[in-house]
Amino acid sequence: MPDSLTEQLLRLRFEDGPHKYYLSQGPSEVELTSVTQMLSGLGLVDTSMFREEHLHNGTARHFATELDDLGKLDESSLDEITGPAVSAWRQFIADSKFVNKHIEVRGFSESKQYAFTIDRVGVWGGKTAIVDIKGSSKLRTYPLQLWLYKLGWEELTGQEIERLASVHLQPDGRSKTYIYEKDELAAAFAEVLPMIFQWKTGRRLFDDEVAEAIQSMSKWCLHNGNRIGRKR
Repeated sequence: MPDSLTEQLLRLRFEDGPHKYYLSQGPSEVELTSVTQMLSGLGLVDTSMFREEHLHNGTARHFATELDDLGKLDESSLDEITGPAVSAWRQFIADSKFVNKHIEVRGFSESKQYAFTIDRVGVWGGKTAIVDIKGSSKLRTYPLQLWLYKLGWEELTGQEIERLASVHLQPDGRSKTYIYEKDELAAAFAEVLPMIFQWKTGRRLFDDEVAEAIQSMSKWCLHNGNRIGRKR
């Protein structure tokens, strides 16, 4: 990472247990909302579908693929969950020729006051890309999540992100990829989503700008119908 980016990222502190982000601003710190908190807080994700088992498996998949990319994976430690996940991730890397630049990198948008952890930033087919590693399920909010990462990373680095994708690691050891950079509804909604969240949580008064933002949210919700937050 460039020194300037490293210095910026050192301003961000993450507490793993409560999963909270804090940004240093002068002599004090301010807590930033996570992307997941914003999506959940606006009622866009049905959190009742997430079981402890799902969270555990997701953490295990991420840790195994991270170790594999870093060349530190002990393959004897793989089990029925992590083994197929690593195989699927390796298949994606081989097929796409994706080149990692940043692995499990945290970032933030200071202007919009949110933070996030990106699974991978790299180069894919000559394009700078953000890739998110997922399980077999596909939620309608994934494009929003990736677009929020894109907007925050671009603000932080000044680097244009040209490709957004979620890579779904299947139980049979294969991967399935979805591309989102051409999703105009998600792009428009992601741009104003933090503002709507701040209004809903009482950090911003209702005004004309918020009203316009809610119209963007309405268009996205109407397009996705009653499938928000559920498996596709």
